[in-house]
Amino acid sequence: MRLSSLSRLRSVPTFLSQHPFNREQPGRALWTFAKWQLGSRLVPGPVLVPFVAGTRLAVSPSMSGATGNVYAGLHDFEEMGFLLHLLRPGDRFADVGANVGSYTVLAAGVCGAEVLAFEPGLEALRWLRTNIAINDLGSKVRVLPLAVGRERGEVSFTVSLDTVNHVAPAGESGNDFRTVGVETLDAVMGENAPTLIKMDIEGFESEALAGATATLRSERLAAVIVEINGSGLRYGHADLEIHELLVGAGLSPHGYDPKTRVLLELSSYRREGNTIYLRRPAEVAERLRAAPRVQVAAFGSI
Repeated sequence: MRLSSLSRLRSVPTFLSQHPFNREQPGRALWTFAKWQLGSRLVPGPVLVPFVAGTRLAVSPSMSGATGNVYAGLHDFEEMGFLLHLLRPGDRFADVGANVGSYTVLAAGVCGAEVLAFEPGLEALRWLRTNIAINDLGSKVRVLPLAVGRERGEVSFTVSLDTVNHVAPAGESGNDFRTVGVETLDAVMGENAPTLIKMDIEGFESEALAGATATLRSERLAAVIVEINGSGLRYGHADLEIHELLVGAGLSPHGYDPKTRVLLELSSYRREGNTIYLRRPAEVAERLRAAPRVQVAAFGSI
């Protein structure tokens, strides 16, 4: 998963000490980190680690995002907690930029939702399918090895940048590329819009959302989780474009505390991390409060 990856944090110790599951037990957090750093390198290949409510993830030290789940239970505490409290069996979830599948496993394996997982990166795609298989989620997840954009076509996509592989803007050099197909969210979703969209595609969000006009305005869509961090400038898009597009579709920016299950209305998008955009916040708040508690490996429950 790419959202707020550890490579974007100032340091792993900062992430460990500030994570809500670790604040009261910093010693445990450092021990977990040290144990993983040593133990994972003694095992040939990925390690199957406990995740949420009996699910598992295949994780290797090179997965800079997924290792956050090892260190702290939920790498993206706020956003993953929101997903776990929002989705129900029969809901639909669009994981746009699924990476190795952390969000996909939570949505399908814990919540019982139907998932469409978009991931064009070859290495991430391989681990995404592995994590679907080890959790026996093939009947709930449809994998689409595609990029998402404003129109159907093809783009160049980087292949060797781990969690920050991305659609190559015009003129980018210095990386290896491959050609991948592009589809629009509207074409894939049709009239069956998802309950929740998570989108983290390294600045290509404006292009993807431009091809999701009908999906974004659908009354079926309750929320969008999106990272707005300035990377869209490489494609000629300012952050404000994404915010205005989502607000224009009837969605408003919020934060969420999974421990108290309280939504926080925001005046604008967050410049760091992710913003949750909601339709009908009062209805969403009620659904969040009514969700059953879930156990996050050995870290606690929310």
